[in-house]
Amino acid sequence: MKIKLIFISILFFIVQNIFSQTIDYSKMTIDELKTVKEKAITEEDYGLAQKIKLEIESRKTLDQIKKETKEDLQTAINNNAMAESERLKDKLEKIERIESITVDIEDAVSNEDFNKAMELKKEKESLLAKVNMNSNDAMFKQNNEFVYNENIGSSNCLEYANQKGKLVMVGPAAIFGAKSVDVYESDNIIFYGIDITYSKYINKKFKGKSEDEIGKILDEFNIIANTKISARDYENWMKKKEIIQGEDIFFNYKKRDLSNFITESKYCVSFSDIEEIVKGYVLKETEGIGMVNIISNISRGKSIAGSFERVLLYITFFDIKSREVLFSVKMAGTQLNGGFTGKSTDWANAYKNAARLGFIDLIYKENITQNNQIPLKYRPAE
Repeated sequence: MKIKLIFISILFFIVQNIFSQTIDYSKMTIDELKTVKEKAITEEDYGLAQKIKLEIESRKTLDQIKKETKEDLQTAINNNAMAESERLKDKLEKIERIESITVDIEDAVSNEDFNKAMELKKEKESLLAKVNMNSNDAMFKQNNEFVYNENIGSSNCLEYANQKGKLVMVGPAAIFGAKSVDVYESDNIIFYGIDITYSKYINKKFKGKSEDEIGKILDEFNIIANTKISARDYENWMKKKEIIQGEDIFFNYKKRDLSNFITESKYCVSFSDIEEIVKGYVLKETEGIGMVNIISNISRGKSIAGSFERVLLYITFFDIKSREVLFSVKMAGTQLNGGFTGKSTDWANAYKNAARLGFIDLIYKENITQNNQIPLKYRPAE
């Protein structure tokens, strides 16, 4: 009988150990991981507890890492652990440099020194890797690569003018997706930034720009736009518990041929294209609700009020696991300018108008979920 009980205990231990090794902890939420860690400690499974601890640490924010590094440094100093103290001091210096770079980038953008802003961004990304932010990103990127879809986008587009042909800062608007309630009720969203991969700039006067020049303008636009609207801004505007910044997918555009970014004819991305774009994303996260601002086109025009730059985009929410588009709002934003052709600052202002004044103020805060709820003056002309 005693032998039988020993055998059952050993078998239980083996099965439990195998089960713990087959669980994909990267798919768990922080709360779920904490529960598993507490259970592992209770059962004296310290190897599993350490594994869960590392998984939780890989998802910490910069503020959390800074706070814990300071605490660890003080402990090392109190224990007279000189080597550990020096290592933690170096780590803390890197964290503080990251914080100062964020301010420096904002200053560079405000002074339109975009070369400096791009250099600072590269330095920031390098330092983030060294302080173990997103520690499993490198391995993830080695095994996954975004593939550009040549079949997305069309020149067979309807005119997208406002009612009565009036030039306004935002609109017209259109709504797609049948699960907007999931977005309104969710407390947590992952924001992946701007996707300009399948967009084109409609402006015949801009023809002749080299691919390097276009790439530089696009990078400048991304930097400026991100200073105007961040994940934290959306979190505040949408009154969510947490909207975290996912990996920026903006640079997917580098997989495309920029020689056809400029066009003289109509060009647009349809909602069916949006569904395909979302399916093509390579993301580290495996579950939750994702948010991305997909730009359909940018155009330049003239009105009685003057020249303007116009950005047409889809503010899109999707289920990360299934890639189903839950809710997508097609919105245009316009920025009057002084005639500076293709100025990336004007694009960024038009983008902000579409996202903040259009999507947030006109659609989201009014709990609009269907096209027939959109005020008439903001609907596409028929």
